[in-house]
This record gives sequence, structure tokens and C-alpha cells, in this order.
Amino acid sequence: MTEHDPAVMNIEEWADYWHSAGADIVFVSLTGILAFYPSKVKLHRHGKFLNGRDFFGECVAAAKKRGMRVVARMSPDLNWGDALEAHPEWAMRDAGGSVLLREEDRRLFHTCMFTSYMDDYIPAIMREINSRYDVDCFYTNGWPPIGDLPKCHCALCTKFPPPNTAAYWQIFNDRVLEATDSLSCLPGKLLPVMPSTC
Repeated sequence: MTEHDPAVMNIEEWADYWHSAGADIVFVSLTGILAFYPSKVKLHRHGKFLNGRDFFGECVAAAKKRGMRVVARMSPDLNWGDALEAHPEWAMRDAGGSVLLREEDRRLFHTCMFTSYMDDYIPAIMREINSRYDVDCFYTNGWPPIGDLPKCHCALCTKFPPPNTAAYWQIFNDRVLEATDSLSCLPGKLLPVMPSTC
């Protein structure tokens, strides 16, 4: 999804296309840095073209009407400056203590998976989605990271062994499992979290 899609996209036509292609599962963005539905979670920024529209909900309903399963796609690895101001502890930091910003758009910062961002904020969004929509599971794009392990020097991460060690690898894996377990045990319908490696 792009931020402008809620202003121009004909969901029924797209859902007809998905169905005609023989798709039985669709990934629908609920947040890709921006909320594609009228979220009430604090700091979950609405896209500027949303204008109160429940774009995500309309996509889910159109897919379900055609017998498709829906994967709710999230991007929990980035957020905006207002979230950083409210929660500076959520940010990944470099060795000098500066916030790690996304190179393609420096208004966005990289979130640290060891903070309350993954314990409080992301589960709040998942609970909201789980309570409103008939989704079959969640997909967390960009998390957990694959390839090189993240190198964060925030107040929490500086207490860990260096990222290129077996000891850090164990801490990293434990955290991924801990977060995944807590997210998959949200109240209401139990939904598996699909890591980005799937």
C-alpha cells in the first residue's frame, strides 16, 4: 500500500483481480509506518489521505467476500519523530548515542526490538486489529531482522555482549522467541505471528 492509495484505489476492482488470479491469500497492509485504518492507538499515525476511511477494513471485507484469507501486514521496525519525542528509549542508537535514522527517509527512526516498543506499542496495534477485523494471521515485515544482527547501542543494548558474539546471538534469539510468544497470546482470537523469514 502507498499513502495515496486510500484516495484513489478501487478496492472492489482490485479484489476482483486478486480473485481472478486464483489467489486464496492476500497480504493487506494495516501499518507500514502509517495506519491504513482509523487506529486509536496513541502515536499510530494515520496516512494523510485516509480521511477517516477504514481502508484496511474495506480490503479485508472484499477479500473475505471472495473466500480469501487475509494476512495483516505490519512493519514494526520504523517509526516517526513524534514517537521518538514521546519515547526516546524506543530508538536504536549508534555507538555515539545518536538515533539511527532510515537512510531513505531520515524522518523515520529504527526501533529497538528490546524495548517496550515490542512489548506495549506493537501488541496494542495487534489487539486493536484482532478486536475489529477477521484476519487470519499477522506478518511482521522487517522483524525479526535477517542477515546481520542489529547493532544497537541504546541504554538496554549496551548491557549485552557485542553483536558479533555467540552470547549476543543467544540473547537476540531469546528476545525474538519472547516477543513472538507474547504477541501470539493476545486476548481474543489467537493469531500466529509470521516472522519475515517465512
